[in-house]
Amino acid sequence: MYQDPIVEELRQIRRQIEQECQNDADLYYAHLLEVQKLHAARLVCGAPKPLLTCSPHNKNKICLGRQTVEENKKFETESN
Repeated sequence: MYQDPIVEELRQIRRQIEQECQNDADLYYAHLLEVQKLHAARLVCGAPKPLLTCSPHNKNKICLGRQTVEENKKFETESN
């Protein structure tokens, strides 16, 4: 199996941090929060993607959801 050097480096860093936190999950989590605060400007938080809408007239298309409850009710009523 292929060993990716970047993945291995990250795993080694994670193991080192775990040792520094005495393998305590709470300490590890606190460490991660501290690092996150230090680099808050570099973190990315995107807006959620809108749900896809579908029309009852396009029954051959895949429909993954509706944007509003009203659209959902209308779709269910028209497709019956």
